Parts: sequence; structure tokens; C-alpha cells
Amino acid sequence: MREMAAARCASGIASGRVGLRDATAERTGCADDTMDAVISVNNVMLWDRPAGFVELHRVLQPGGRLVITVHRHLLGVPPEQLRTEATAAGFTDLELTVRDRRFIGPGVELLARRPVA
Repeated sequence: MREMAAARCASGIASGRVGLRDATAERTGCADDTMDAVISVNNVMLWDRPAGFVELHRVLQPGGRLVITVHRHLLGVPPEQLRTEATAAGFTDLELTVRDRRFIGPGVELLARRPVA
């Protein structure tokens, strides 16, 4: 996945607008308040979710956006659990959607923001 991301984002990486690093949701290695957005695709089920939400809240700038999407059958917990854990970590403006998909079943999407102080 990292190799695919590096190939897909090669021009952004070369210009310094995009950076890739090996890390986890719970330990990103990023400084406080430095990320505009965090996107998670089909990996939230691998996190220690409460710790991951706290870490992502820490690294996002005020007003920063969190986007999580995952196949419902892979999630392993009720979708509402994501909203509960994100709220507990301090995220606001949460939107949780479960969307039907034709071939692979429902998808879960969570949008949230780190509040502006």
C-alpha cells in the first residue's frame, strides 16, 4: 500500500506538498496541530480506536478534517461506536453514514472536525 501511495503521489512528494511515513493511528510521529486532514480507508478496524482517535485529534490543526471509510463487514463493531469514540476524543461536527453498495455490501463513512478553539 505504501508503494502504491508513493507512486500515486509522486509529484506531490517531489514538490514537498505530500509526505509518506510508516506509522500507526496511535503513534503517527507527527507534531501537534500540523495536519490539515487525516484520511483512513479500510484500516480503522486494525487500530486501538480510542487511542487512535486521541492521536489524530492531537495532530490535526484546529478546524482539521477527519475522514474514515470502511466496509461494514470488516468493521467488527456497530458503526455508531466510531461516532462515540471520536466524540470522546474531542471531535465535533460528526457525520456518520452507512451507504449501500452494489457488490461488496454497505460502507461506513465518518466525517469529523477538530474544533476551532
